[in-house]
Amino acid sequence: MSKSSGVIADRSEAEAFFKANPDVDSIEMIYTDFGGVPRGKRLRQHEVMAVYDSGRMFPGSITVVDITGQDTVETGLVWEDGDADRSMKPIPGTLVRTPWGGDNAAQFLVDFYELDGTPHDLDPRHVLGGVIDRFTADGLTPVLAVELEFYLVDPRRARDGSLRPARPGYSRDTPRNVEVYGLRELDDFRPFFDALYAATDVQDLPLESAISEFAPGQFELTLRHKPDALRACDDAIMYKRLVKAIAQSQGLEATFMAKPFAEQAGSGMHIHVSVDDTNGKNIFASDDPEGTPALRHAIGGMIGSVGDGFAIFAPHANSYRRFKANSYAPVAPTWGVNNRTVSFRIPAGPPPSRHVEHRACGADA
Repeated sequence: MSKSSGVIADRSEAEAFFKANPDVDSIEMIYTDFGGVPRGKRLRQHEVMAVYDSGRMFPGSITVVDITGQDTVETGLVWEDGDADRSMKPIPGTLVRTPWGGDNAAQFLVDFYELDGTPHDLDPRHVLGGVIDRFTADGLTPVLAVELEFYLVDPRRARDGSLRPARPGYSRDTPRNVEVYGLRELDDFRPFFDALYAATDVQDLPLESAISEFAPGQFELTLRHKPDALRACDDAIMYKRLVKAIAQSQGLEATFMAKPFAEQAGSGMHIHVSVDDTNGKNIFASDDPEGTPALRHAIGGMIGSVGDGFAIFAPHANSYRRFKANSYAPVAPTWGVNNRTVSFRIPAGPPPSRHVEHRACGADA
């Protein structure tokens, strides 16, 4: 069992939450599948307590549904095993209110386990936990931050059925100019961003800076780095769901599609990674802008394995439309210092901040 991901939330966590929030009685239990889609059940308060006691049975086929929610029968996890139940168990620190859902709404994340308590080998979080365990065995701790680009789009389609960027509340005109880093573009959607930051504060998500990106209606916000890769990824999962929900509450629609517009920039997920030793020192830190030998070895490993990872980095047909020369989406397994055209970028900054920005993933990963 992974020592990292195999940690199950204790009943006392749920008891403390409901003591502080006795009115909450509509709670969503969320498992995130390979396609990044949240799936699960909506429960009452007393049902949640039972999950924290002994887990909740759920069909194992949910681990292998496709992006449309259809069973992938070729896996052998549907008819061959009778779509047998596995157990969902709560992830620590994820039971939080969902402000967009009303005054009595909350959510928590879950992991999948076999009935004997073994972590399910197709649960993405358990796979990550196994990787972290290998770092831990070597006395190392990955430090991770996630940046996600997304579009705000008009929920009403154009006459031809196509998507169009969201319009500010004061205007009937669809934005057409790129306006990268434009502050007016942030001001145009201030109610959305104000509600977004307020909701992330409620859920204790470390959301920081926001920018207008390289297309009309495209934005990027940053989640603060932390020396807990599992929690950083949990934050990103919760954040994506929150963005979509807040957008809907504001009469907008948010999409993390890799390429929603053929002639505009694609949306990426940029993962910033460094590694600390047992003393909390960044092993990539160096006065040399190219970092330490450990950093260059790490980049070599990433380059050597990037092709094998594309089923995860670009999981859908639309994902591949993002990769286009001169579009800020990398098209070759390259690296460089202070260079946004490469797959693995070493950002400029002081020596203690030296790290890799992994730029291959789409926002749909």
